[in-house]
Amino acid sequence: KELSALWELAALRSNNPAIGLALPELIAPSIFDVVAYSMMSSENLLASLERLVRFLRIVTNAARMELIPERDGYWLSHEIFSDKNCTIPRQRFDFNMIAIVTFCRWVSKREINPLVVEFTHPQPLDCKPYRDSFRCTLRFNAKRNQMLIAHRDLQRALPTANTVLAEMHDSYAHTCMNQMRSQQVSQLARELILKNLHLGDPSKGTVANALCLSERTLQ
Repeated sequence: KELSALWELAALRSNNPAIGLALPELIAPSIFDVVAYSMMSSENLLASLERLVRFLRIVTNAARMELIPERDGYWLSHEIFSDKNCTIPRQRFDFNMIAIVTFCRWVSKREINPLVVEFTHPQPLDCKPYRDSFRCTLRFNAKRNQMLIAHRDLQRALPTANTVLAEMHDSYAHTCMNQMRSQQVSQLARELILKNLHLGDPSKGTVANALCLSERTLQ
């Protein structure tokens, strides 16, 4: 919610509705956190994006991505979670989409352009920033925010591909994911205990049952 408000304020103060697409060359691989290393060591761009989808929660818990095969390539769809009363500004989707394209160009050392990019928001009055950024067919008022990337681009080997490093980075990413799950369970357990303290000291079994866990897993 705060991030959406910040994007809206940035667009207003800059008087630039397309600010989410501004200066894509300043987007650093570090925005993908430790997942960037796993993506860089992938065999090809398809494997790289598969790792982004798999480990996205390390980067953010407010979004979901999906790779959908199609005749000409793969659709990479992008969804941002929000409260029912909160509208996601278009700038957030613009930024996330161009960040992915910029990373693909950077990691492949090639001029990667999607075949199609679709946005759920209405067509803006000025489409030039979109044409300059994505250099492909643009569609607005679409059902999903997504981009179609060609098979030929997805299958070419990455210059930074390294099987050994990929396995190491995957292992570390899985460790990070497990730690995040553990922290989430700990937080839920604390909240449950606090909520029910007025009923007396809750037992381990009571808390475990409420969280759909075994007592051993909870411990």
